[in-house]
Amino acid sequence: MKLLIRLIALLAALALAACTALPDSGPVNSSQPRLPDRSEVDVLYSGPTANAPAVDIVEGFLAASAAGYSDDFAAARLYLTESAAQSWNPHASVDIIASDEPQPPEEIESGAVRVTHMSLAELDSRGRYTAKRQPVESVRTFSLMKNADGQWRIAALPDGLAIPDVRFDQIFDRVPIYFYSPDAEVLVPEPRWFARPQMVSGALAALLSGPSSWLQPAVRTAVPDGTRIQGGVTVTDDTVSVDLDVPERPDPEDLQRLYVQVQRTLAGAAGIQSVTLRLDGSQVIPAATTPLIDAPGAPAQPVAISEGSLVRFNGRDLVPVPGADQLPGPLRAPSAPYEGSSGSIVVLDGAGEVRTVASGQSPSEVLLTGSNLIPPSIDRLGWVLTGEQHNTGSLIAVQHAGEQITVAAPWLAGQRVTRVRISADGSRAIVLVSVGDALILRVAAVTRDDAGRPIELASPVDVVLSAGQVLDADWVGASDLAVLVRNQLEDQPDVVLSSLGGPRVSLSTVAGGVQIAAGTSDRSIIVTTSEGELFVRAGGGWRAAASGVSDPNYAG
Repeated sequence: MKLLIRLIALLAALALAACTALPDSGPVNSSQPRLPDRSEVDVLYSGPTANAPAVDIVEGFLAASAAGYSDDFAAARLYLTESAAQSWNPHASVDIIASDEPQPPEEIESGAVRVTHMSLAELDSRGRYTAKRQPVESVRTFSLMKNADGQWRIAALPDGLAIPDVRFDQIFDRVPIYFYSPDAEVLVPEPRWFARPQMVSGALAALLSGPSSWLQPAVRTAVPDGTRIQGGVTVTDDTVSVDLDVPERPDPEDLQRLYVQVQRTLAGAAGIQSVTLRLDGSQVIPAATTPLIDAPGAPAQPVAISEGSLVRFNGRDLVPVPGADQLPGPLRAPSAPYEGSSGSIVVLDGAGEVRTVASGQSPSEVLLTGSNLIPPSIDRLGWVLTGEQHNTGSLIAVQHAGEQITVAAPWLAGQRVTRVRISADGSRAIVLVSVGDALILRVAAVTRDDAGRPIELASPVDVVLSAGQVLDADWVGASDLAVLVRNQLEDQPDVVLSSLGGPRVSLSTVAGGVQIAAGTSDRSIIVTTSEGELFVRAGGGWRAAASGVSDPNYAG
């Protein structure tokens, strides 16, 4: 009897057959998926069969629990003793396991069953997704006993679930949990993952619990400490009603910010269109007009270097950028400001200095001189982040000639930094550091003072990718990363779309790819090769669009 194996095979077939297009309208940012109409087939279970051996009981439990969101785990609990059914917490965590080579449960002694599987990622109770660099063998042990009717039932088991990856993709969706930048000017999304039946309640609980520890230094929240959900959450069609118990009612400004946080977070969960928020039973009336709080977007046309000069790629031609021809070349590593943000395009000139490109009435000026500077990155406030590649534990932020700020980053000491890119919201930075012969991709929170000046890159988290050599990376929209990776088994680099806390998706290879840049969506990704070819997305692959190009950049 191989019920679990047959279940996984069925789920794999369903994953291929059940394809539904995502809606593209509504208030949710297009880079964040909305909930499609329910298309997966629920697999329902009625409980264990009479006189089933211990191994079959465990196998049946695993199958029922993997489909447990259909019935709130009622069938799964039928395989447990009464005590275990009451104490088992399926929501503690999710172990996402490989579905391609399932291993059946193994009875190691009477009343003891061992289950071994390959773990690909883990999801905690607040929806944080942690991928593993390589599949890791995970062993779970179940203790069983016979009940008064002489039937085997599971008496002791670990909390949480083990779900095949094909099933995870069917029933879980990403929801951005929104916090504010320190100046409260833009929202900063932190992606979390929740099962569809729990998307609204899970997203709200995650918002109330606050940002992850690595992001906390760079954001703020209008949710008062100690806030709790009062009386549950009511969802009717695309409308949700929430009542929160707050220790102290926020002032009017923070009250509106709280409403926006709740509204925008729940808008990303299950296609919610309308939110009614109450604090201790009193309804919060949203402001008639809400200021723009989305992070600025990247320009539609990226800049790049062609024959040592600064150009802009309009989708067909390479057009010289006015004023750049007056700079001492050859130029390299341009960084353009985000749309609506202050600042000019900056480049590294022929002397290796960070220099602005003349724009309007603003002449070109040298911002920083160094021996081997990191390619500059400009944030939404006009601060340019750079520093020495051979690092001593800090970067430098400059805004005008002579105005410099030391940005503490002690974790960079002794490492070679090849790239820094600031996110559109200005609260996060991706950093590529050289460790031996490998590049490690990390993400760090950007801490700022009350004036908005960057003062520290907080302790980072690694972006976990499958085995391979990272070549380059850039932001895609608000929370995704485009990463150029050379697989250890292949010569050609692969373009990988990685959620900042979520599964990875391969966008196919680009022969000879060495640099990557992205704008607001994955369709904007461009790649340049060692031969100077510029490739753009074309259907499911790539198309050469220009030649003699290097150092592409949209913004940041």
